[in-house]
Amino acid sequence: TYGIEAWPTFVLLDPDGKLVGFHSGEDIYDLFDEVIGLLVDEFAAQGKIDPTPVETVLEQSVAAVAPLRFPGKVLADEAGGRLFIADSNHNRIVVTDLDGNVLAVIGSGLAALQDGGYADAAFFRPQGLALADANTLYVADTENHTIRRVDLALERVVTVAGIGEQMFQRSTFGIATRTALNSPWDLAWYDDELYIAMAGQHQIWRYNPAEEKVYRVVGSGHEALRDGVGPAAALNQPSGLALAGDRLYVADSEASAIRQVDLAADATVTTLVGVGLFDFGDVDGIGPGVRLQHPLGLAYQDGILYIADTYNDKIKRLALATGAVTSWLGDGTAGWRDGDQPRFDEPGGLSVTSDALYIADTNNHVIRRAQLATGAVTTLVLVDPAGLLTRQPAGVPYSGKLISLEPQTVAAGQGSISLTIQLPAGYKLNDLAPLSLSWSGPETIINFPPDGATLSLVASAGPLLLPASFSPGEGTLLADLVVYYCDEAAASLCLIEQVRLSVPLTVTAEGEALLALQYEVALPAGLAGDN
Repeated sequence: TYGIEAWPTFVLLDPDGKLVGFHSGEDIYDLFDEVIGLLVDEFAAQGKIDPTPVETVLEQSVAAVAPLRFPGKVLADEAGGRLFIADSNHNRIVVTDLDGNVLAVIGSGLAALQDGGYADAAFFRPQGLALADANTLYVADTENHTIRRVDLALERVVTVAGIGEQMFQRSTFGIATRTALNSPWDLAWYDDELYIAMAGQHQIWRYNPAEEKVYRVVGSGHEALRDGVGPAAALNQPSGLALAGDRLYVADSEASAIRQVDLAADATVTTLVGVGLFDFGDVDGIGPGVRLQHPLGLAYQDGILYIADTYNDKIKRLALATGAVTSWLGDGTAGWRDGDQPRFDEPGGLSVTSDALYIADTNNHVIRRAQLATGAVTTLVLVDPAGLLTRQPAGVPYSGKLISLEPQTVAAGQGSISLTIQLPAGYKLNDLAPLSLSWSGPETIINFPPDGATLSLVASAGPLLLPASFSPGEGTLLADLVVYYCDEAAASLCLIEQVRLSVPLTVTAEGEALLALQYEVALPAGLAGDN
């Protein structure tokens, strides 16, 4: 194990497999760059360096396409009957009701910094969410290093803090839109101000909308587990926030700690759980022996602080009256299992209502719901009859999955096109979401009915049939297909096949009037063989 006792720890080995050295903590580039340069010169002279590029396959090229992609945070609005989901790696915010029926999608899905309406606005891996009122949502646009405000009534997004660039900010306050931010990770609304977990800065900031300024509240900017008042205290990549009255609770992730900030007492910081930057584990109890591992999310209700103990794949409870920490959900094994013995995979965000805890189960790409009374966990199935989750950005060339089918021949005159879809064994069409199919092709060889060449229907069992008129010639027929399909044995495991089919087509004077096509949906590599 090379004596590793902290993370991150970087270990350097030479081509002979011998240990050169290691470093715990961040900011390693200059140190390692110099040493690696010397090693390359030494071992290249011995013929022990192979300059052949390493072939890599991006995870996204084999990963299953799901409605959500690494959702980082979730916010339940019980009064409004809404759930806001930071669909982080899809670069958007998904709005549903509390049962998962999709109401809106905020953001085009492009990784960019752009204000505008829901379809035009763009985020870059957003995380934290906070409601100021029924029509005002704030978003921590983490990798854009900005704070965005969403007018839910007008359906508009504007940037209110940050300049779109990451910077370690030494100033203690500034005009919000002229001040660089540093990986804002979570948000909390308190006393008409927005509190920001500035993870990259190891601080808590606040944004005052009336003044349009940002201020430092807590943290020296140096990583340490140190209590104190305001800037005299030190934090360690704070990534989760929860409010209880005048007290702000912080998931201080790098220290595997839970901190309390008394906002009514000059932002005095007290450590509730955790003893040091490199002390972590999975130990329940009371006092300095308690251990967490990189908690990312918090939620508060009725004297209980719920903790997403992320790297332990658990949800824990901290009783604030006694200081007792107990494991509540999860057995410490990464996985996906509903019921009264659930499993999670690095849960990152929490939000609580009067009867349920909503969990952003990040590495499972889903939102889970746990009943507070029983602890029973279910996976929220997103129902999207309007197809909002698969909407393509307007004016952007298609860059998704493209499949070329075998060349086809069809007779000139009135005819039809049929497409038969074959799903993987053990899967079925989702009867809660529409299958959509849109045909296009050169008008010189094919014309579609006046009412359009798009089909949208739920759980069709047979071929998808569309009449068409063919004229002699050659061209390429295109079909944009979106299929929602689910595991027959686990209905909450639903995937999306979104593909463009390309068919070289020849229209002749003779032949069949029916152009019959078939497409077989292949189970993603990461799931193949699971059934």
